[in-house]
Amino acid sequence: MMKTFQATESVSAPGDEPTFPPSTVKVHALDSKLPAILKFLNHGKHPNRHTSEELDCLHKQVHNFFAHDNQLW
Repeated sequence: MMKTFQATESVSAPGDEPTFPPSTVKVHALDSKLPAILKFLNHGKHPNRHTSEELDCLHKQVHNFFAHDNQLW
């Protein structure tokens, strides 16, 4: 018999497939920037046709990622 604690009584047993929280508007906006972030991390070159403000934003976003085997983490 498994003892249920008050803090965990509404939590279901883990399933075989991972579950992720729902995506937000902010996450969807970042999706389009991911290829540029990966390219910057792999090659160290700034994307063309960006203003200095956009490059500053890219630099801030790049700090949240790293590239390994041509994949973004």
